[in-house]
Amino acid sequence: MAELVYRWPFAGRKKVTLEYGVPGSSWKCGWHSGLDIISKAVGGTGEVRPIADGTVSTCITGHKSYGNYVLVSHPDGIVSLYAHMERILVNPGQQVCESSVLGIEGETGNASGRHLHLEIHRGGYSYPASINPREWLESHGAPFDEKEVSEVSGRNSIYGKLPKIHAVKIWPERWKIVKWGKGKRTTSIRDYCCFPFQASGTVPVGNIVADGVTLAKMPTASTIWLNAAGELGVGFSPPTGAKQSVSGFPLRVLDREYTLKEALAQGWDTSPLYPTTHAILGTNGEYLLYWVFETTSKGAEATWTELQGIARMMGCHTVLLGDGGGSTILDNGGSNMIVSTGNRQLATLMRY
Repeated sequence: MAELVYRWPFAGRKKVTLEYGVPGSSWKCGWHSGLDIISKAVGGTGEVRPIADGTVSTCITGHKSYGNYVLVSHPDGIVSLYAHMERILVNPGQQVCESSVLGIEGETGNASGRHLHLEIHRGGYSYPASINPREWLESHGAPFDEKEVSEVSGRNSIYGKLPKIHAVKIWPERWKIVKWGKGKRTTSIRDYCCFPFQASGTVPVGNIVADGVTLAKMPTASTIWLNAAGELGVGFSPPTGAKQSVSGFPLRVLDREYTLKEALAQGWDTSPLYPTTHAILGTNGEYLLYWVFETTSKGAEATWTELQGIARMMGCHTVLLGDGGGSTILDNGGSNMIVSTGNRQLATLMRY
């Protein structure tokens, strides 16, 4: 038997939003047993293709968890699963290849926002899947060719309830925190984003200084820094000689989800937790992801739950929440994608 050629299920533009193995209460097994990938939201076609040649063994619509999904059996004993599709375009027994379209990316079943959930099983379907899809594909000649996406926007594009989202990827060598200057923030700086934080009484405003270089020594794990060697770090106070550093509400820290109670114990308060514009900053150890979006939930607990769902989709081990509203700014190439006008809040300006 000739060796199978493996490939990613989306041709062209795509982005991994949630990795295999991420822990969480949203899944029966206690962790994410597949890989979540988006296509349409980043300019792709949304057409789901088989990761290798094979035979369609199962087509199910309306499943409680997987929604509309397809199983494909491959000659090497691998079975691949494609879930949450908007519609299925193949039938059981059909032979499929690289040009076959199994269905269209969707948000059916237990899904928050349009995406594909991909699982890989050996010898037949058995939940939870024991194979990491990214590792399998990359070790079988299919390196991830994610196109660089500097800005993403669209209605309901990443998270089902969000009316708008913008995002930038910031590599460590391009991350520079610049000094805050009121009245100049939208005119004198090009390609920057603003990570705001609350300036009310109970919040540790000393946790970020104006230029973002030094953080006050406080018992908090919600800090991301860039050390003198240009490496991203996460933890309490940054090490001596850190070049850049920012802090915020801890949504996730090193793959551990924080509860609202734990975040409040660090000194944050619930004043930003309502339907408004939010900024979150995440890192996977290689680069930063800065997202700006609008939440729709009402009440602190409900908003925190919504924010946690978004944080899971970033594919980052650490995600911090900035304060919502007024100081949220994002400039791309001299064009302001998001501009709010609150002048009473403080923020860290990040050049990229």
